[in-house]
Amino acid sequence: MRFLNMNSSNAKALLCLIILVSSSLSNAVSRVGGGRVSSTSSGFELSVPFPFVQIGLLSADAVRASGPMAYFAEQGMRQQFIDVLEFESDFRDKSHHSRDDLRQEFISAGWVNLETSSCVAHFKKENGSVIAHVVSWGSGQGYILRGPYTADVSQAMDAILKSQQRVSAECLWK
Repeated sequence: MRFLNMNSSNAKALLCLIILVSSSLSNAVSRVGGGRVSSTSSGFELSVPFPFVQIGLLSADAVRASGPMAYFAEQGMRQQFIDVLEFESDFRDKSHHSRDDLRQEFISAGWVNLETSSCVAHFKKENGSVIAHVVSWGSGQGYILRGPYTADVSQAMDAILKSQQRVSAECLWK
């Protein structure tokens, strides 16, 4: 293989370097495989349960796990899904909040506080058609789960939340 007048081993080395550098610069939530989603930016990995097994890229910082069809009163039959996003994708303005400030802001906006540990802030909001969870451990690190409010989506989100693994157990609150 000739690549810009390089021999085969040099071209392969350059290609490996490009792949390593580009993956280390990526902040995206991505599909790992085997029903898992991870983020190198926020340092988490989540397991997405069956039947939400079709996981595809939604944007640069989000994936969508598609599930079975369901009947929605106003829209008829539609695909159920769960979007997994970086915390900062929707809440960049809150990335430098203290834990207490974040808690106060979310509760004031109608979110339910579901915190279960001294490090991880967890909030939930349902509005009849959408269910969302926000999980953070400070400094803009964390994720958002969002989808249509159905029993399947709600149960799958509960399973995803229980599967959470963080690369570091460090709390990053200011």
